[in-house]
Amino acid sequence: MLSDNELILVQDVSRNIKRPVTLNVNLTGNQDAFENNLANIARQLQGVSLDQIRIEEGDVSSFPGKPSLTLSNGEFSNITYLVFPEGQEFGPFLDAIAWLGMASDPPDFKYKQSIHDCAFPVEVWTFVAGACPHCPDAVRSVLTVALANPLIRVSVIDSLYFEEISEKYKIKSTPTIIVNDGLTFVGGIKTNQLAEKLITLNDEESMPEALRSMIQAGRAEDAAAMLCDRQRADAIVPIYLSNEFSQRMGALLVMEEALDRNPRILDPILDTLVDMLKSDDFGLRGDTASILGRIGLKDAVPALRKAAEDENPDVKEAALEALENIEQA
Repeated sequence: MLSDNELILVQDVSRNIKRPVTLNVNLTGNQDAFENNLANIARQLQGVSLDQIRIEEGDVSSFPGKPSLTLSNGEFSNITYLVFPEGQEFGPFLDAIAWLGMASDPPDFKYKQSIHDCAFPVEVWTFVAGACPHCPDAVRSVLTVALANPLIRVSVIDSLYFEEISEKYKIKSTPTIIVNDGLTFVGGIKTNQLAEKLITLNDEESMPEALRSMIQAGRAEDAAAMLCDRQRADAIVPIYLSNEFSQRMGALLVMEEALDRNPRILDPILDTLVDMLKSDDFGLRGDTASILGRIGLKDAVPALRKAAEDENPDVKEAALEALENIEQA
């Protein structure tokens, strides 16, 4: 529940609201403690708002079946809270109320016009926790961008209460921001940084960055699914060639997971992988030989036979195993 001081602040903002703000209370009917508290907070907000904050029932959330509050002013209905807007999270929430109600203007930022001009829908999920000191600033950045374009749908999610969602997306720390089920930011992010990433979201060149961010967040399986869904085997290559061991191993895991989903997904980069057998990096040569064995195409056999004579015993062993896998296929 909101404190007396928080309610006074709501009342102060409400005096300046020029356009009523609606809270769509998305309930499940389970009436558990979380749902009841969320509904009570909505009623508190309405009660002190001088009729400038109104309540409607409905389900306009990106997470149907989950209790939430969606803020709307008629033009924008793209901010949903699956967390109590109290304590540390009260400030950004009240800012959103003020911006939607035209009591104040959202902060200006460098890429505001570019965000306004974006014509494609974007889903931004921001996972927060009550004790997280950096979460309010991250939420405020996300809300600022959302108020520049109604196509940017934002959900602020309690990572502890919605444990099943957090586990699905491998949330280990907060704040974590996930964009369109792919691009992942762990830790704080500034408004301009986020906006710049959203502007280039549909560019062909943006997919390697999305995959890299997912690998860093421990989401290799999700990265493999994206690779298969978009048929973009080439996007994993720059990550696999990274000098960072963790990135390369993550890329290797993504390729293995992708092959489990679609045995032919890496066929388009076969020649690129074959060329890697000539690398000065024996670790890369060995890992690539193993992947070529998993792919199983006979076109790789000549290069693997040469690799089977490699001076490095690990590369030689990997190449021999790959040849055996291809011959048995």
